[in-house]
Amino acid sequence: MSSVNQVYNMTTGTVPGASRNTGDNLGKDEFLKILIVQMQNQDPLNPMDDKEFIAQMAQFTALEQMQNVAKASQMQQATLMIGNHIKAEVNGDNGQELVYGKVISTREISGEMYLRLDNGREVKIGEAKTTFNNEGLWEEAKSLVDKFVFVRETDSKGNPDGLNQVYVADAKMVVGLNGTTTTKLLTPECLVSSKGTLTQAEALVGKKVFVRDYNDEGGETDVIYEAKVIGAKTGEGRDKTTVVKLVIGTDEAGNDIEVEYRDVCDLKTAIELKNIWNIVPDDADL
Repeated sequence: MSSVNQVYNMTTGTVPGASRNTGDNLGKDEFLKILIVQMQNQDPLNPMDDKEFIAQMAQFTALEQMQNVAKASQMQQATLMIGNHIKAEVNGDNGQELVYGKVISTREISGEMYLRLDNGREVKIGEAKTTFNNEGLWEEAKSLVDKFVFVRETDSKGNPDGLNQVYVADAKMVVGLNGTTTTKLLTPECLVSSKGTLTQAEALVGKKVFVRDYNDEGGETDVIYEAKVIGAKTGEGRDKTTVVKLVIGTDEAGNDIEVEYRDVCDLKTAIELKNIWNIVPDDADL
């Protein structure tokens, strides 16, 4: 098993310029209405000069072109964000909410571009403050270690059920059996380890577990691997003592691939970034 640092290069990016709200500016429809009213109410004995009319029409054309360019630019920016992860800041009834997610599509609503995320949320493009690739998302997760966060809670049916404040003890890149990776924030409960007994190990045969990864020097890496247990035994551990081991496969030479029972990590209380509602300020009274 290799270290995550050999697999991932950490980079992050920032959304290039938040879109400006033009809702209070004069639109082309309003411009035409004013021009029509002006023509209807002009003095018949002193009608509007042709040059003045042409000048106003030129202003209207220029305005329309500027709006079209701005709209095309916003659409292009939104399209380029598809496939990337974002962090958006959404102002709601309960204050500012952080929304993490991967952009899967875009759409226009009433002249404004919206980003549809893989968690089912939609946010305005102007609310997206930062964009990440996979490596940047990992850096964002690591920045939350040793912090308290508010996490969205759901009931048994998946409906919103309030917020819970938890402590982020560590961040790990979880590699599944199918090779997919997921960033997880671990609570202290996830990190509890036990040497276990051979009976406990045998009860895991045929089941999937998550195991910590170690480098050749015995140091724990930033990766947790999902594995299927095919056997249990005792043997020599990293500390040279006899420990309980799980067999999770065989190598090309037919030798057992073993992990120590105490390397099993329970991810039941692990957190994904998309479940974070906001971050507790460092100076908050806990």
